[in-house]
Amino acid sequence: MVQALQITLFGVIRPRRHVHVGGLVTATPVTMVRRKISFPANGLQLRANELAVWTVDVADFDTSITDSLIRTLSASEILRANRFKKPDDKCRYIYARGVLRHLLSGYLSLDPVQLNFAYNDYGKPGFACGESPTVCFNISHSKDIILLAFAATRPVGVDVEEINHKSRVEALANRFFSTEESLALALVPPGGKHESFFETWTQKEAFLKAQGTGISNGLNHSTMVSLGNNSFAVLTSSSGETYTVYSLAAPQGYKACAAVQGLEFELAQHTLELR
Repeated sequence: MVQALQITLFGVIRPRRHVHVGGLVTATPVTMVRRKISFPANGLQLRANELAVWTVDVADFDTSITDSLIRTLSASEILRANRFKKPDDKCRYIYARGVLRHLLSGYLSLDPVQLNFAYNDYGKPGFACGESPTVCFNISHSKDIILLAFAATRPVGVDVEEINHKSRVEALANRFFSTEESLALALVPPGGKHESFFETWTQKEAFLKAQGTGISNGLNHSTMVSLGNNSFAVLTSSSGETYTVYSLAAPQGYKACAAVQGLEFELAQHTLELR
């Protein structure tokens, strides 16, 4: 049994802007509501039209729970954890995999140890063949922040990135972004270039991860739209499938986005904290 954690839920958020390629529709924002529940959380509910995103700051975690989380991991996950040379990187991996297992166990009413994962050719995790696909999930981490996304039966992708102000963002954009995106970044004032770059990067990576490919398929094959906080865009993949890409509320110094296949989803963002 893992040590009790506490979760702060920020209610359901309907994004402030809905950006459909070719048009703009305004939507009424919904007030965020805070409440507390215990964790591990049995019987987590995931509505058919819900995109649930969980934020975890591992810097807030008590290291005393590490052993409890390790006991939920598979042999291959433990082997991978032991390959990390830096203790902080090892702990981050253990926390990410352990929390993923516990949240999935809450949604599926299964013991976290019973969950078996498999990976596609691009490294995206999913359930092993023959296991329940009723909940789709994705995970991303950057430094101390872990993001986990869940949706019922619809493929999801999520990405979080620390804003690195030392990055040569215009050179990176010229290499990885579409021509339109590179030109748009060139017009951003110097003080905002890094935030703009990482906003676009997280959109693109979440969009591609939802499709099951990730950045290995090339970042310059799709063009993102400019999103503000609590906004989302409806985009079409090269195969003709429709995806909704959300700009997420992220911790200070980070950018984050999530994507889900389909339309008319409600975004629910949760923050998991150890108390």
